[in-house]
Amino acid sequence: MAHARPASLRYFTIVESSPVAMVMVGGDGVIQFNNTETERMFGYRHGELLGQSIDVLVPAHLRKRHADFRKGFLRSPSKRPMGAGRDLMGLRRDGSEFPVEVGLTPIQARAGLLVLATIIDITDRKKTEDETQRHIAELEAAVMGAVDGVVVIDESGIIEWLNPAVGRLFGYERDELIGQDVRLLIPEPYQSEHDSLRDYDSAGEAKIVGIGRAVEGRRKDGSVFPIDMAVGAVPMAGKRLLAGFIHDLSERRKLETRLDQLREDRLKVMGEMAAALAHEINQPLAATGAYIGTAERLLKMAPAQRPTKVEEVLDFARQQVMQAGRIIQNVREFADRAEPNKTHEHLHELIHEVAEFILGKVKQAGAALLLDLDAPEDRVIVDKIQIKQALVNLVQNAIEAVSGGGVREIRISTRLAGSNEITVDIEDTGPGILEDMKAKLFEPFVGTKIKGMGVGLSIARSIIESHYGKISIDANPAGGATAAFTLPLAESWGQGS
Repeated sequence: MAHARPASLRYFTIVESSPVAMVMVGGDGVIQFNNTETERMFGYRHGELLGQSIDVLVPAHLRKRHADFRKGFLRSPSKRPMGAGRDLMGLRRDGSEFPVEVGLTPIQARAGLLVLATIIDITDRKKTEDETQRHIAELEAAVMGAVDGVVVIDESGIIEWLNPAVGRLFGYERDELIGQDVRLLIPEPYQSEHDSLRDYDSAGEAKIVGIGRAVEGRRKDGSVFPIDMAVGAVPMAGKRLLAGFIHDLSERRKLETRLDQLREDRLKVMGEMAAALAHEINQPLAATGAYIGTAERLLKMAPAQRPTKVEEVLDFARQQVMQAGRIIQNVREFADRAEPNKTHEHLHELIHEVAEFILGKVKQAGAALLLDLDAPEDRVIVDKIQIKQALVNLVQNAIEAVSGGGVREIRISTRLAGSNEITVDIEDTGPGILEDMKAKLFEPFVGTKIKGMGVGLSIARSIIESHYGKISIDANPAGGATAAFTLPLAESWGQGS
């Protein structure tokens, strides 16, 4: 079938060398001419398209719509893009589809109306546009889903846009804030400072004052909360806008307050531990001094007249020094929150060792020490050094309680508390305790002693509680007081000795 050729070889050469596909179609939709780029773009051999319907270049599912476009164009022919605003697709010879952009130019010829279609493959552009749209969608999702608030205002401070976080932070519905002055969200004295954020210099640049400043926001209910606000200029569509980025500092302020409190508590604990160390180490150091004094007196005596060996006395002194070292280590473990070195022990044996250790002080106070260790089971899992310290502290407290006169008696007894715990009672015949002092007895530096620093009971409580036990002190009905602590039996740990 013959096809129309351009009147000039020059024009023909231009059309053939064009990087744009060009197709000449008659009013019946039959292809009368196409250039080489058309054949390359659609995958056809030279001359293969001539005489075929233009529909061969259109995907089957779009041909009806394409026919409607063509009819509309023929009714009112003019130079224009085809299907403006719509996605157009081309169909290659191998059946694959690709996006195209089509321009239409009507040409009046002696044979009738012809239409020159210019076709551009926009695959790469479409891919770039799709990628751009994807990035825009991701950015929008990030901004809309952000925890921090983003608000955009115009030069007069009117809110033009905001993300949902602003509404959540300030307690408003999003629509309530659009069109409102942003100062609605800012209390005084920050309102007046905000005006400077909207000032521009002679060059039209925003004078951004207060970038990253910690200020305050005002919620819908009138409550004020700390925020960090950064402001930046946003040129958009010829307008000068400001974007504010708002971060709620409430949790950070709470954390800072907690950290400050922890630092204060740490200093307090360090003071208590220093006092505890002085209190606990005093006993073995005093005993060490006494043993060394005894050793000095023995050395001044003739060997035959010595009632005991000097070596034995010095060994007692050495044991007291080692005890002082263990106490220092234990106090350090308390400070470091270390877990006690727990082993299987018989609690009655530990009580006997403490009774033997402290018996001298009991006698010095003119008191009697009685043991009623009647609990049928006494196996526990404890740090024996720490438990002995707690016992010594409690008995020492009882000694000081009975030293005022009258009947001076201290009784240590044991009993089972249910099937899983053992209770140790340390009962004295002292004056008892006042009800208003009962709640303060275990606080450091609050004791009722004339001498000492009042930390012994506090240390005893720390030891017992670190062994998952409980401790209390109560007045006896007949006078005096009873300090009682309870420890879990070894069997309750799922172990035996």
